[in-house]
Amino acid sequence: MRGQRGINCGSDHCVVRAKVYLPIRGRTGNTDKHEENYEKVMYLNYNLEPFQHESTQYLYKTRLDEKLTAKEEFDLTEIYGNIIQSLHETAKEVLGEKYKRQSRKIWWTEEIEGIIKKKKTISEMAKYKKI
Repeated sequence: MRGQRGINCGSDHCVVRAKVYLPIRGRTGNTDKHEENYEKVMYLNYNLEPFQHESTQYLYKTRLDEKLTAKEEFDLTEIYGNIIQSLHETAKEVLGEKYKRQSRKIWWTEEIEGIIKKKKTISEMAKYKKI
């Protein structure tokens, strides 16, 4: 900590500046034991461009309505699971999944990859003074 001169406002207070180190911690081992209690959420990207058309919206509404009225459950968790499953299935059927863009590393070749691996092994050997 360090006291510095600041604005003189008729008091004897000084501005204090400090550097604080806060380590960032990852997950602890205790949370892994209780992982079965948490719900696994599935995140999918759907192609939303066709959803701009009224015909696609109508198709989505009718298929979702068919899927939701097809099953009858009495338990609240079963109803919730049916709704989520119906939403995902209908979106996958009508909209389709959005594909991830593949990286285009034209300059990356097997020769460059071999050179990089060789450099890493040499630096590891130099770290332990095996050279």
